[in-house]
Amino acid sequence: MTITGDPIIKDGCLMVRGKVVLTRMPENVVITSASSGSAFLGAKSTTSGSHHVFNLGVLEDYKFLCLFIVKIWWMIPRVGKSGSEVPMETQMLLLEAGEESAVLDEEPSADPAAENKFYILLLPVLEGPFRSSLQGTSSNELQFCVESGDPDVQTSLSYEAVFVNSGDNPYELMKDSIKILEKHKGTFSHIENKKIPAHLDWFGWCTWDAFYKEVNPAGIKAGLQSFLEGGCSPKFLIIDDGWQDAVNEFQKEGEPLIEETQQVVRDETHSELSRACLSLDLRTLGTSSQGSLKIQDPKRGKQHKSSVGNSVALVSFLFFLLLLIFVSFQPVWEVVLKGLCSVNTPSCS
Repeated sequence: MTITGDPIIKDGCLMVRGKVVLTRMPENVVITSASSGSAFLGAKSTTSGSHHVFNLGVLEDYKFLCLFIVKIWWMIPRVGKSGSEVPMETQMLLLEAGEESAVLDEEPSADPAAENKFYILLLPVLEGPFRSSLQGTSSNELQFCVESGDPDVQTSLSYEAVFVNSGDNPYELMKDSIKILEKHKGTFSHIENKKIPAHLDWFGWCTWDAFYKEVNPAGIKAGLQSFLEGGCSPKFLIIDDGWQDAVNEFQKEGEPLIEETQQVVRDETHSELSRACLSLDLRTLGTSSQGSLKIQDPKRGKQHKSSVGNSVALVSFLFFLLLLIFVSFQPVWEVVLKGLCSVNTPSCS
């Protein structure tokens, strides 16, 4: 059951169900009621831009669980008790609240069961072309960052950057909050309203743990054969060839990082190569290495056909090499073509 009671800003503090969550909130922070006891936090800026970082207030003495993007392709949890422990690119912040949890409460109770715990969810959301995330500072300030990723897409205000809700069951709180956002935003569907793809009930095989970066056609065929002999042939295959370097090739030596690239190189110098999701008839591959694959790039949603033994990179390289040779010797080709035209088709010009 989700506890109702709209979050409010009172005397420079964010109050949720009568509890002080954030203190020393700046005057440019705004709150907008949503539904079912939830609300949105936002802020106004004096200047317009494609990237803003706003202070929400001070977060102290609250146990929390958060999920944050530790790498471009990887999100992990972290726990803490103050704003300084909230990492950059936090995508979800769940606070544990109780009668003795707020900073303005009196002496804690000797009986932990008497705290009447409940939970407060702070969820950064999309607002039009802008995405948002949470982060903390060394002085325990909780901030939210909004950015469009395009210097030409700018704004000076954000009214619905962070969704706030509360409940006594963290699992129901999360589900109810997503349903509220589904109805309010109208841009996505809750999992209960989605059709589950049939392949989720299939047994599949991802090559990463078996080969890492050394994935190869012969190894794939041998692996599939071993599954076949073991009586548990997978119905789909994911060929995962690992990682690619992600560096700023335009950055000059000694120059500071461009603000928009800090997240890319903050913790690592690698980003994920798009993992091709491959669906194929493994019965064919069980007897032949020339099975036809349907390769789908999850970021593009396009399907291509290839053979296990083919190298797409090699074909692309040869194509561009031939194109370069043709362009470089274009005058020679023109002379040859004109000669052929004059011999075979006199009317050609």
